[in-house]
Amino acid sequence: MRVDELGGGAVVDLFVVVYLVYNFVVVLSVERMMGVFFEKRRTHIVLFVLSFLLYYALSSIAFLMWNIPIISAVIAVSTLFAITLS
Repeated sequence: MRVDELGGGAVVDLFVVVYLVYNFVVVLSVERMMGVFFEKRRTHIVLFVLSFLLYYALSSIAFLMWNIPIISAVIAVSTLFAITLS
């Protein structure tokens, strides 16, 4: 199944679109889980938002460029670790 003429005539695989939407939902769920397990945010809101954007960007780039599960897993775990530190 392909979506034709999306963004200047490029052919985009529906799987990639679903993965990127799924990755966004994962970011939202991680943010909610962080609110459950950690009481108060000590960082500035800009750093908080940037850390979640970094998670989304790095995991999406790892999937789109390499599509190797171990690389995607290492990047996801390392960025989640960075989020918990902030």
